[in-house]
Amino acid sequence: MIFKKCKYKLSVMLVGSKEIWMLIIFCLGVRVATAQSNPADDAGGAGWRLWTGINTDIFLSRKSEISIDYLRGADMADPIVTDFHQASASVDYDFTKQISGKAGMTFTQTPSSGEFTYRVFLRGSYKMKVGDLVSWTHGLQAESHSPNENRFDYRGIYMTRFGLQHRLKLLRVAPSISYWLYYNIGGSKIQYYDTSGEPSVKETADGFHRGRLTLNVNSKLSDAASISLYYMMQNEFNLFGDSRGLNVINPSTGKIKRPFSNYNVLGLSLQFDI
Repeated sequence: MIFKKCKYKLSVMLVGSKEIWMLIIFCLGVRVATAQSNPADDAGGAGWRLWTGINTDIFLSRKSEISIDYLRGADMADPIVTDFHQASASVDYDFTKQISGKAGMTFTQTPSSGEFTYRVFLRGSYKMKVGDLVSWTHGLQAESHSPNENRFDYRGIYMTRFGLQHRLKLLRVAPSISYWLYYNIGGSKIQYYDTSGEPSVKETADGFHRGRLTLNVNSKLSDAASISLYYMMQNEFNLFGDSRGLNVINPSTGKIKRPFSNYNVLGLSLQFDI
């Protein structure tokens, strides 16, 4: 009897795991496509960062909550230096069990330059069940950035995430995998060059230029606290050609305008629910 129960549980896990593999294959496909779109002289590098954060959710009702978040980013090069401090405040509302909305502001301060930027964002999400074990969430986020953000004025983000519908009994763990695809609009103009190396036009670098793949494991410490450990890979690219792309090389000087920013992140986040 015990053997039959174990066999049944294993078969359910294997069936449910096919949805996870669907997302892994999707993310790998996007990663291969964007890697092929990168110029060979990618100057963005691929170092390691450490992100640590504290998140607090204040429940106003069964459908609404306020989130207050803090995130610190550090470059793990020698010596380790702080990249940024970031604070966010947002309001979440569940319209139904499947559809939710989120609106808020994020403030970012960069110690090395003393620069302070902010953005306003609005997000809509749709969550559905895939089989008996897995949930699949799709989201779209629109962002408007402060005038001193020269990389873009607006940004659109498509988000997709696979996770378990219920936590595992072991350490009350909930693993997930997600991919975010970013679309840039506006910002400061970049000088582009024709095939002969002569200046052609100055345009903003509009288009799909960033992807983030995240593997996350969240463990429930208590009813009011949880901890997340995650790995995130950021990859920047010119998905549909270089005519409005990043990483533009000046043929005369060899200097690169708006180099790719590629890096890996190890992250730790504490979550508190009030």
